[in-house]
Amino acid sequence: MSSKQEHILPPSRQKAWDAPPKLDLRQRSVFTCDSITQRALRKITREDYKVGFLLQVIYFTRKRQFFNVSEFPVEHIRAARKALSLKSTKASFDYPTDVASRHKSKILKQYDWQAFDASFKARFNDLANSLIDKRRRKSDIADCLLEYCLEQHREVPSFTTVRETIQHGYRDYEEKLATEIRTHLSDAQQQVLNNLVSESDEFLLHRDVKRIKQGSQLNHCKLNGRILQKFHDLHTEFLPVISALYLTQEATEDLAIWVKQATTTQLRKFRNQDRRNLHLLAYLQYQHFHRSDAAVDAGKKIVTQLLNHARAYQNRESDKHESEFLDAAAAISNVARNSKELIKKIIDIARSNKLSDREKVRKILKLAESLMLSDIEDVDVTLQAVDTDIIKRRQKFDYYNFIFSRSSSIQKSLGPLLRPLVFESCSSPELLSAITAYQKGLDKISDTTPMKFLTKYERDLICREDEFSAIGKYKALLIIRAFEGFKDESLTLKYSYKYRPTESYFMPSEIWRKSFDEILISTGLNEYRDPEKYLDSIGKTVTELFKTVNHRIDSEENTYVKFNKNGTWSVDTPATDFSTDQFVSQLMGEEASFSLYQIIHQINTYTNFTEELEHRTKRFANEEFMLSHAYAALMSLGTNIGHNHMAKACQEISLKQLRDIESNRFSVNNLKKVNENIVHLIKSLSLPKVYSGDDGRLHTSSDGRKIVVAVDSLMANFSYKYYGKDKGISANAFIDDQQIFFNVNVLTSSEREAPYMLAGIAESKRTLYPETKLKKENHLHSTDTHGYTEAIFAGLHFLGVTFAPRIKSVQGQTLYSYENESLKKNSKFRIGPKTKLNRKLIIKRWDDILRLMASIKMNYVSASDIFRKLSSSSRDTELYRAVKEFGRLLKTHFILTYVDDLELRQVIEKHLSRIELGQGLSRSIFHGRGKRLYVGSKEEIDRVLLCSTILQNIVIAWNYLYLSDYLLSIDDAEQRQSIADGISNGSVISWEHINMLGNFDEQLQGPAFLATLQEMRNIKLRT
Repeated sequence: MSSKQEHILPPSRQKAWDAPPKLDLRQRSVFTCDSITQRALRKITREDYKVGFLLQVIYFTRKRQFFNVSEFPVEHIRAARKALSLKSTKASFDYPTDVASRHKSKILKQYDWQAFDASFKARFNDLANSLIDKRRRKSDIADCLLEYCLEQHREVPSFTTVRETIQHGYRDYEEKLATEIRTHLSDAQQQVLNNLVSESDEFLLHRDVKRIKQGSQLNHCKLNGRILQKFHDLHTEFLPVISALYLTQEATEDLAIWVKQATTTQLRKFRNQDRRNLHLLAYLQYQHFHRSDAAVDAGKKIVTQLLNHARAYQNRESDKHESEFLDAAAAISNVARNSKELIKKIIDIARSNKLSDREKVRKILKLAESLMLSDIEDVDVTLQAVDTDIIKRRQKFDYYNFIFSRSSSIQKSLGPLLRPLVFESCSSPELLSAITAYQKGLDKISDTTPMKFLTKYERDLICREDEFSAIGKYKALLIIRAFEGFKDESLTLKYSYKYRPTESYFMPSEIWRKSFDEILISTGLNEYRDPEKYLDSIGKTVTELFKTVNHRIDSEENTYVKFNKNGTWSVDTPATDFSTDQFVSQLMGEEASFSLYQIIHQINTYTNFTEELEHRTKRFANEEFMLSHAYAALMSLGTNIGHNHMAKACQEISLKQLRDIESNRFSVNNLKKVNENIVHLIKSLSLPKVYSGDDGRLHTSSDGRKIVVAVDSLMANFSYKYYGKDKGISANAFIDDQQIFFNVNVLTSSEREAPYMLAGIAESKRTLYPETKLKKENHLHSTDTHGYTEAIFAGLHFLGVTFAPRIKSVQGQTLYSYENESLKKNSKFRIGPKTKLNRKLIIKRWDDILRLMASIKMNYVSASDIFRKLSSSSRDTELYRAVKEFGRLLKTHFILTYVDDLELRQVIEKHLSRIELGQGLSRSIFHGRGKRLYVGSKEEIDRVLLCSTILQNIVIAWNYLYLSDYLLSIDDAEQRQSIADGISNGSVISWEHINMLGNFDEQLQGPAFLATLQEMRNIKLRT
């Protein structure tokens, strides 16, 4: 395939890049100019030169781009002449290239922009190459390059320039890698790769190798362990070659996916040996890393279940002997009481002046004998029983007995997963030396066996003679301790994506130090450069807020805060006028019914979102596919009815066709681009803006939803509270104030939503809501308590987002003072802090905090991964404590504002009500097979939930189009505005009028609306 034929962008976007912007020539304001342009026009004498200059200004202000005169549409030229009141009606247009070039320079200077010159092109190429190193999707690279030009106030180049930059960059990148492979790969290693290809159906492309078993059963663990050992050996053999390639994680995964999805025939017929070797080497690393992570995931899960069962067994045994223990305790208590009485009598006898010493001895002996005969007949046995039970409880005897009884199964299931793992040096060298001994084949206990990682009692248990072997007890405890070590990061892996040391996820320190200034500017962190100055600015604001909030309470200006007799407080929030009525369905009536299948097609006619479904291989990049197949696969996954049921419902679409289009075109990245495409359609309309405030503030929110997983999954956990006897996962959904579902991510049910919420916002900041397009403090994000932690306040702040959660029992939150004067002991504040912020800690780790956030913004690491690791790490926690400490200052600022601002509280309630309504739409769309997931890997779950999110946005987009079309059918402007106001008080999240099943073989129809898309974008409404 020639480079000129390759698509960097979908055809429609590629064509639009180099075309002048579309102008609504019916709008008089199109040719309205600022005063500088008007003065410049007055100085131009020739009519066509005036027209050319005016059009170049209009094109530049809209697209920051210049176009060849030959590309100026004739209708634009005519309209410009008319706007300039020129009398010329000639068909020709005389605007020489040299004149257009001089005008271009003048326009750039006028708007304080610069040309796309050679010096900037070098930086432009550097950015492209850095993105190519990460094997970013070519359309994403084009978008990043465009955004870079806009950020740097540089003229946007032609698409040809962008395409050539990307293609040449990829060509140079792949040639460099091919050269490294030829240099470092020996003949013997080449033969090993050739053998892997010739025997690919036996191992490399075997079904069990392509897909990691998701279960924790013994046979799954053994199989995963054997395959991991094989990839460990292969990766070790080729490590010098792979290391020389310096592949990023993104590049490794991109190259490996081709092998994972290839057929045996495709792999064997790969003509270019260098490229085939590159894909194979990346695949070996990809498999080794991912399978190491899966081994740890499975091990942690199995160990957690084992320890839960051990504790439950201990409790059952304790309950079983509880009655005997209580009887024995009661007997001893009775003996103790009697003994006390006896001692008292003995003392009385001894002190008596009426008795002789002989009589005293006789009476005392008689009392003692009577006690021995009555109460203490079995006291020794009873005391021994109680002592034994107490020791068993204190030392968890039954707990360890349960573990030792399972030693054989622990070794059989977890041993194969532990042996191939390669560990980094860690904070527990004793544990690491024990694991190393185990991996080398430890078969007996000796004086040299590493024991220091165990407690003294555990060492005694191992040495104690009982029905369990010493080596069996040792191995059971070692394996459990090893997988527990990953939870607090006392153990880390060398070859892993999830379990490496925390420091390895950060931007390299040498890059941070070398390019500190440039990084701060490019990531928008420059304003945080001076920690003392920045902290003081926020701290003084918090100090003033304490004064203002308490003054307004004392003066009864704020009557919503109530105090109890004990001094505690609460705050009331009156209900808002927000309505959850489904406005669209009410407008249509109960009889209205539209097929989801048709609605998908109608939205595609406006967006061409199917163009984003690029084929996974370059060879078939331009191959056309049936739209009906894409729609059916989207519905099959998104509604959860599954490919089998969909194929049965579609006479003209087979099960194989559905599976093929999912495998080849439904990558997670492609589906994210599809969703972004539909989001951009919604945001381009006028009607959604009725939900946005006049201040231009963006308000987003997120909420988690529990979903049962019906198949084996390393992500799914048991939780009786959420899933009954089943297991499941959580899905974090994100929505903005225009009710657009802009993101979704997946987490296990045992994890907190907060880090994943931060990751979802960080991702959207790189795509849909860039910081450069929002003013500071102009983005709020709300969650309920599950999405809140103090550290997240800090993380969102550096992303340009003000965190505004609805915290349960907000009055119970600790408030922090920045200065001593705000402390309760130094003030009369009724709402005041008892604790002072640790300012020194924040300043001490400020540079590391900035490096952390720069690493997230520059996509070195996901926010969810790094914040989860920081919060669980047993080492380097000072950084996380500093992040939390800064978050406490921001939390205090928010709570004070929340208490004092009724409108803010009501807005938060409204937005969280909207996302709860959105979850209703999500459940209605995701209706198939009992709403239970039938896929287990993270990638598969991501794919299903993205398809469901796309369908949600398709419904929202269609509703907006329907309402826009309806509004345009109303001639009276006031009546139109009145209806728009009614819409703004409710929600467009409505689905009663949509048939989620429908007829999949019906003829696809075009747009269902009378108004054009441009008319819908130009509706005049007050917000």
